[in-house]
Amino acid sequence: MQSWEYSPDFAIRSWAYAGLHAIIVGIGRLTPFGHSKAGEFYFLRIFLGFVCALCETQLFAVVSRVMSPRIGMIFLVISVTAAGMFHASVAYLPSSFAMYCTMLGLASFMDWRGGLRTASGIMWFGIGGIVGWPFASALVIPFVGEEILMMVMTNELEAFHRLLDGTVRSLLVLVSQKHVSGLFPTLRSWGRHFNSQLTFSSTRRSLVCHGTSFNTTFSAARQKVLLCTAPSRGITML
Repeated sequence: MQSWEYSPDFAIRSWAYAGLHAIIVGIGRLTPFGHSKAGEFYFLRIFLGFVCALCETQLFAVVSRVMSPRIGMIFLVISVTAAGMFHASVAYLPSSFAMYCTMLGLASFMDWRGGLRTASGIMWFGIGGIVGWPFASALVIPFVGEEILMMVMTNELEAFHRLLDGTVRSLLVLVSQKHVSGLFPTLRSWGRHFNSQLTFSSTRRSLVCHGTSFNTTFSAARQKVLLCTAPSRGITML
């Protein structure tokens, strides 16, 4: 059964997301085991698992440094033994991509080493929501609310600059995503037009090869259509 999230009628899936994974699959075809559908499938899952492991490692390092190594170890044990992470980490789903970006966004907001990284955190949540799962972008609201509260209480304009920087980065991602998504339907229409031209040319060649003129056949068919529709149009046939 197809749920509304996967229905093309609502168009919440991004061609940019599919294009990124198509690049990965194309790289996998260069490997010795990537010449089959099963090889491409497993290569993509291995790559996604590797990316998820990198994101988890980044978040684990930040939690251990900011909070405590013990809390970081608890987070690592829970992540490694969770059945949901086992399945979601290698899934070809926009929600899994949003999960990667959420972990990077959390790491950016929590890591104050060298200054606040609000813009980077907003950007990662924006990428996860725009390219991946749209509703995942709501996870950034508590962090943005904290930043706004700090700006109001301290009258610090630097907080506004950080929020503006993160918003501009997310808007650039949105514009790029819309450009890519608008490019695919154009290419598909070109492909349909090209295929129709090939079908038209092939049909004409087959008629000529069988000793029948294409123009003559078209004219005869047109006359039959006119004869059949003449009574309905009030034309008296003599």
